[in-house]
Amino acid sequence: MEETSAHFPIGFACEIIQDLQKQFQDQFSDLDSRAEEVRLFQNPFEANVASCPEALQLELIELQASDMLRCQAKFLTSHHVRMHRIILYMPNTLI
Repeated sequence: MEETSAHFPIGFACEIIQDLQKQFQDQFSDLDSRAEEVRLFQNPFEANVASCPEALQLELIELQASDMLRCQAKFLTSHHVRMHRIILYMPNTLI
């Protein structure tokens, strides 16, 4: 079997990777400035009320004060993977 000594274009690969890094940074550059908004919807029980829009603050305070909702959210969060698996394997007629 004959081996070929093909040259790997390292310079070209580096340019591609740098371009991908720049595109990624450009695409997601606003995430740092919107981190609090993301956190609000990711886990409203841990969100900072003062940094939320005024229109949502009262509802957020009520939500965070409810032990029942906090327990339900914790239960659902801890079991969401199992629920997704159950739904995936349910017959289409039941969904």
